[in-house]
Amino acid sequence: MGHEMETIPSGLPTIWYMGHKARVLDRIASACEGLVGAGATVCDLFSGSGTVAHALAADHRVAAADAQAYAEVLARCLIEPKPFHPVELDPERDLGARRRQVETALEAAFEEALREEARFLGGPMDADRFEEYRRYCEATPHVNGVLPPADLIPASFRPARSLYGPPWGEGPPRLFSTYFANAYFGLAQCVELDALRAAIAQVGEPARRAVYLACLLAAASASTSGTNHFAEFRRMETPAAARQVVGRRRSSIRGRFAVELARLAQTWSAPRHENAAYRAEWRDLLGDREGRFPLVQEAELFYLDPPYSPANYSRYYHVLETCVLYDYPQCLHRGRYRQDRLQSAFCSPRRATGEMEALLGQLAPRGARALISYAESPTALIGREDLVAACERHYRTVRVEELPLAHSKQGRPSALRVKELLLSCEGSR
Repeated sequence: MGHEMETIPSGLPTIWYMGHKARVLDRIASACEGLVGAGATVCDLFSGSGTVAHALAADHRVAAADAQAYAEVLARCLIEPKPFHPVELDPERDLGARRRQVETALEAAFEEALREEARFLGGPMDADRFEEYRRYCEATPHVNGVLPPADLIPASFRPARSLYGPPWGEGPPRLFSTYFANAYFGLAQCVELDALRAAIAQVGEPARRAVYLACLLAAASASTSGTNHFAEFRRMETPAAARQVVGRRRSSIRGRFAVELARLAQTWSAPRHENAAYRAEWRDLLGDREGRFPLVQEAELFYLDPPYSPANYSRYYHVLETCVLYDYPQCLHRGRYRQDRLQSAFCSPRRATGEMEALLGQLAPRGARALISYAESPTALIGREDLVAACERHYRTVRVEELPLAHSKQGRPSALRVKELLLSCEGSR
């Protein structure tokens, strides 16, 4: 996958994602139509943000599959049929009481720290205030598997010390407030995230819950004070950098959540087919013998957009994964990554080519066609010749198109111009 950052053209909620294909959706849809007819079942095997699955669902029955929980939630929101129209959603009725209950409890526990944060966010960020704010953020405690000693917790956070450890089922839900405050989000934003996530958890109807959770993921993605992902939170090394962080932390998660719900209500159209979203790795999806993933087994075409570089996506979106799972995980390193985060073989220089070969080796014998997106860039782990050769070992006909794309450079302002290869494969050997 590439690193292009784009939103879905329809305005439907999704996340800022490395590899968005928003600018080339028409080309992908056209290539799909060249391989299968309208109404055919298509499986997006690495669905990510759900952008391509949503576009293909206009003319096909779609299975959107991914190993990550956040991707399943986004796909459920974007492509699955629902027993309601999003305009009918009433977040005050569905979420209001529980949200206020959790917000009140967390605001009471973090009262002094929130007051201190409000002082920083409410004024100009001059050199003196910058140093003070940086010290405040760096001293903010966070969970890393154990309860921090009392002498390591600043005075303003000390009243909330008991919240920084288990048992997690006691007291208010507090994952964001104790893991990510003053890192990826401001403290007040984390309180909002925890309160909304707790409220969404008690929504009984799965489709309604998925829509609310997808909008919360979109709000978190748009509001982070990091770059456009969560590989590391931004270092405040200068007053200018601090001003950028403060500007993002002044925004309301609840306000952005409302915006995402409104966008969905305005742009939603009911799917034409019985689409489905699944969470599993590709071997489990293709090896299913128990009927857990029926649309995958019926797919006539598989769209493949695997990672292409050594950058594991689980590192860049671990906060969103944790938002969905909400499981108080063990965290590692400065980025506070989940200890159990997925490590894809497609991101391994030694294993990437073999992984692609193994995947094609399972698809072709099924008689399924394949449509592959893969970047031709300096960081690509499978070269063009090797990729085409692998396809030709399993398919009689392989057509290659080149799509120009701009990939971001990990949050830096300049963009890398690359070619996206689009390989249409049919006629299994």
